[in-house]
Amino acid sequence: MRVHQHGAGKKERDMLAFRRNRGGLTTKIHAAVDTLGNPERPLLTVGYTSKYSRGDVLIDAYNADYIVAYDSNNFVEIIEISGAAAVIPPRSNRNEPRE
Repeated sequence: MRVHQHGAGKKERDMLAFRRNRGGLTTKIHAAVDTLGNPERPLLTVGYTSKYSRGDVLIDAYNADYIVAYDSNNFVEIIEISGAAAVIPPRSNRNEPRE
């Protein structure tokens, strides 16, 4: 399927998760996966969206013991509230590394 961005409004482009920048059309694919790495819940966002922004949607309604993801204070808090353990190495640029 080819999506033409020319003439489409910003709202429509965001719904399609396509955005043009110097590198061309960009899209981020986020996914929750099972223990074997099989994708279960794919989610598309426009390329400039933070990779930390949609984790809550991906783990919503899962009953997991452990969650492996990117390091983000907000996401770690959401994981801990859900009752799972966050298995996330701290980012190297953190001023105060997590335990």
